Amino acid sequence: IEGSNEVCLGAGVMCEGGTYKGGPGYFPKCHYETNPSALILFYILVLMTIWFTRLNDKLEHWVPKTYKAVLHAAMTELATLGFVSLVAFFIKYKWDARDSWLDLVGK
Repeated sequence: IEGSNEVCLGAGVMCEGGTYKGGPGYFPKCHYETNPSALILFYILVLMTIWFTRLNDKLEHWVPKTYKAVLHAAMTELATLGFVSLVAFFIKYKWDARDSWLDLVGK
């Protein structure tokens, strides 16, 4: 089975999602296809969060005192909408080809 495209079962051990490459006993060697898009998306989200925080700090210093309450309300609203969007994403996202949390509750 060396180098085949079969599902990684190994010798008595199942490696989900991998391709069996060899190995004895309970230590099979498996090859997993990786996709860096999740890591790239994570880095983009971190960079956007840093940018949002820095922009907020700069705006607090640039805006006159009379408009600080408006700025605070706007930034709070943006942060709240971001949190709600994140929760909605996690509820609707399909994890590992299974149904989303929303689909599971609806069954």
